[in-house]
Parts: sequence; C-alpha cells; structure tokens
Amino acid sequence: MPDVLLLDINMPKMDGIEVLKKVKKEYSNIKVIMLTVESDKTTLYTAIDVGADGYILKDSAAEEIVDSIKTVLSGGKYIDKSLVSFILKDMENKQNKKSSIFDNLSKREVEVLYNMSKGLSNKEIGNVLCLSEKTVKNYITSIFLKLNVQDRVQAAILALQNDIEKYYKTL
Repeated sequence: MPDVLLLDINMPKMDGIEVLKKVKKEYSNIKVIMLTVESDKTTLYTAIDVGADGYILKDSAAEEIVDSIKTVLSGGKYIDKSLVSFILKDMENKQNKKSSIFDNLSKREVEVLYNMSKGLSNKEIGNVLCLSEKTVKNYITSIFLKLNVQDRVQAAILALQNDIEKYYKTL
C-alpha cells in the first residue's frame, strides 16, 4: 500500500478526479498529489474539493516535486508555487467582481465557447486554438455540462446574452 500516490488528471480509461474520489473513499489514509499539466482553476479547485493533498504541475522543478511529497507525507498540503499567486489573484478578483456564468469554465473552455459563439466549426476552432478537433469536442461536451445546455445553439445564445466577448477579453 503506497503512502503517497502521484496521480495525473488526464488518463485513458478513467480521469484522475474519478480515481482520486475512489482512492479517498476506499483508502483514506493514502495521500494523493495531483501531478498534471492542468493549471486551470476549475480543475485545481475540483481536485482540492475531492480531497487532493497536493497539486503540482508536471513542468515543476524536481526539487519542488520532492518538496511536495515531503510536505504531504508529513501531513501538510501542497500547491504548486506557480499556482499560489493565481489562487490569491482569483480570490481577490472574486471579491472585486460580480460573478459571471462563465466563472466555472476553464480559460480554454472560455476560448472554445467564445469561438463557438462566433459561429466557428470544431475544425475551425481547433485551427485557431491549435487543438485537435477531438479535443475541441471534449471541451464542448464539458462546456455543455457546466452551462447546462443541450447543444451549440443554446451555448452560443447563452454566451452572447452574457457578453462572452467582454469576459473573454478579461482572461
């Protein structure tokens, strides 16, 4: 039985958040550090809410990864140093800004939704954002769930009604 589990968010059969939920439910004594490329606030906050003991980016220095493991093993929590200022800024922004329907979307999801609201196809969005068409489809599925819409038309109307362009420019 491991003391610490390093877990990625993006995995082929089950995403890391689902694995995290299972590990925390069945083996609550195992410490889990999310080691990922995902630096958006939605993923970070979801991982923390589900029970991640640490969250570190894959491009971090080896010493920082080792520090995260030591910190978590000793009972502490760890968040990648590059994300701490992001979290503090996010907290400050929440205090200073009215909430938006787009706040639960990652930056990339907002970019996809913005381009979708301009009438671009999945292929065109992929070209603009340097993403594969399949990745764009995955983002769109996530957007539909988060915004509680059924299709592209509903998503685009909601985006336009809530001034997606203005929100997009603040990213």
